[in-house]
Formats: sequence, structure tokens, C-alpha cells
Amino acid sequence: MNLIEPLFSIESFEHPWVLFFLAPLPIFYLYLFFSEQAVFEHFLFPSISHDTKEDAHASSRWKTRFKRLRFFYTMRQSKRFMLFVGTHLCFFFAYICVTCALAGPYGNATLTMHSEGLDIMFVLDMSSSMKAYDYSREELEARTMSNMPTPNRFESALSTLQAFIKQESHHCSQHVDHPRCDRLGLVVFGNQAFLDIPLTTNYDIIQSKLTHRAMDDIPSLQTAIGDGIMRAVASLRHSDSKSKVIILLTDGDRRGGRVSIAQSIKAASTYNVRVYPILIGNENESYIGIEQNGSIVYQKANYPTNFPLLETIASKTNGQAFRSLNASELIVTLDEIIDTLEKSYHPDPMDNRLDYSRVFLVLTFILVLLGYFFRVTFIRIYPLR
Repeated sequence: MNLIEPLFSIESFEHPWVLFFLAPLPIFYLYLFFSEQAVFEHFLFPSISHDTKEDAHASSRWKTRFKRLRFFYTMRQSKRFMLFVGTHLCFFFAYICVTCALAGPYGNATLTMHSEGLDIMFVLDMSSSMKAYDYSREELEARTMSNMPTPNRFESALSTLQAFIKQESHHCSQHVDHPRCDRLGLVVFGNQAFLDIPLTTNYDIIQSKLTHRAMDDIPSLQTAIGDGIMRAVASLRHSDSKSKVIILLTDGDRRGGRVSIAQSIKAASTYNVRVYPILIGNENESYIGIEQNGSIVYQKANYPTNFPLLETIASKTNGQAFRSLNASELIVTLDEIIDTLEKSYHPDPMDNRLDYSRVFLVLTFILVLLGYFFRVTFIRIYPLR
């Protein structure tokens, strides 16, 4: 990119109010033009008298009007004076450039990045059973007394999902010829299933959505696992990716819903979608936190898990079922499995924001250096000692 291109490529400014500092510039130069004590009086010029009729006529005509115009007209053939004017122009445009740089000029350019990857839909259980805490009563009380974090099933699933997306973002940001940039999407389900995030490679949007997701966002009295899988399959059926994956995060106990597990398995098999269920929770006793008199009281709840059901879903869709006992090991294992699947190459157009501040700073440096060079050499105000 050359130094002139940004002048024609600026789309907006980060801090446009800074441009108001350009207003004093014309006022300053008007002062120089009309002031008798301006810099011109302190400048010694060689004698360049031109006693022509034209000059005499011009002098008499402007004698009582604009002395500066008469002065400029008299000095118009002096090369030294032209350098003097050029020096002021350098400082003039240098001030404009540094003001524009502080205003933060930027433009946008569309880049095409060639990457490889597959399509992954996350299916997140948001039913009421995901509010359960899978700790013993003694451990819950100890954590409460020591103010330790006590995540329930939903919070554990959410943190696992966010860690996996962070891993995906790391793959996509690697500086290689064809980075792995999987397209990710999200389906949430309770009584019904909803498409929360369509397939995208904008991982920041997904992380932002997950940060603001809460249990009571959707009706959660039922656990419609079949509906969740079917909704994810519907989002993947028109995908041209060679490998399509569903990662299901749930406690595995189906209750309610319009679509049966068998129907969702058949749909996934029809469109060659692999399902990788992750069991959130364990088979031990679970508790629900209830607020009473400003404090949390834990009551035993009957929210059993169903890992055999998840194993059935995985085996019939060429996937694999997992338990979320260790989130970090789970993410590594699942990432390694996904990395072995066949990927598709695809161009990804990306909007790249171009910051032109540095370009204007370089122009400022060049103009100031050039103006100062002329000022201390050819048109110096004071003679060298």
C-alpha cells in the first residue's frame, strides 16, 4: 500500500471529533497574511526589484489595499520565496496529517482465506434437570461455607462448550496455509428445540451468546433430546461439508418432546451426521438449590442420568459417547477425534479492517522533516555564525 491510497480509501474515523482541531488552522494563516508583525518581516530576501510598468501599475493599485497581496506579487519570481511558501505548506499539511492520524482513519477490505474444516452443531440441554448439583450434601455445604464455585449441570456444560470453542478458535488462528476453521452452530432445547446460532466461523459471536445464556431463557419442564438432535440435523442437511458432526451435551434422560430418539437417529444416519453425546452429571445423588431467607438450601432431587441412551445414539450414528468427568481431557480427546474426520476446503471471505493512522503519521514525519530542512538551510531566518 502506498502513502497516497489511504486518502481515497478512508471510510470513517474512530474519533471524528478530533477533526475539529483543524478549525484553528485557516485562522492562524489568515493572521499571518494580514499581520504586520508576521514572520515575513523577520525574513531577509535578496533584492529582486523589477521596475516594469506592469509592476508599477500593480504596486499603485494595491498600495492602499492589501499589503500582503502586493508583497506576494513583488516576490513572485523569487525562488527563495517559493521555497519559503513550500515550507509553510509542508507544516500546513503536516498538521492536517497528524490531526487525521489522531482521529483514527480506517477502511475495510475483503480478504479471502482458504481454510479447511467441517460443520459442527452443538446441542445444549436447558431442561430443568440441568439445574441439579452432582455433589454430596457434605461437599455442597463445605463449598458454600468456603465460598467455592459450585457449578450445576448446566454451568458445567456451558464451561465445557466454551472451552471447546476456544480450542476451535486456536486452530483457526494458526498461521498455516490451510488452517482448520470448523463452522459451528448451536441448538438449545427444553420443552422444544430452537436454533440459537446458525453455522458460522465467527467464534466471538458464539462465545458472547453463551456468556449471556441462562437456564430460564426457554421453557424447561421437559427434556426433548429427540427434538434437539432433529433440529441440528435440519441445520446440517443442506451442508456441503464432507463431515457433519453433532455434539450433544445433556444428562441423557429423555422426557417429552415430539420427536423420538429413534426418529432423530434415523434422520442423522440419512444425512451422514455423526453424533457425539457428552453426559453431564453422574449416577450418584443430586440436589437442587432453593433460596430461603436470603440463603441457598439444598434439597435432594430425583434427576437421574442415562448414559446407556447416549451410547445407543452414538453407536447408531458412528459417533462416540463421553462422560464429562474431566473437561480438559474430554476436550483433547474429542478434538483429536474430530481432527481425524475428512474435511472440506472452502474460501472464507472476511472483512478486514485497515487502520490508516500509521500512514498519516509517516506522512507527518516526512513533511515536518522536509519543512525543517528547508527552514534551516535555504530559507534560514538567521545567518550562520
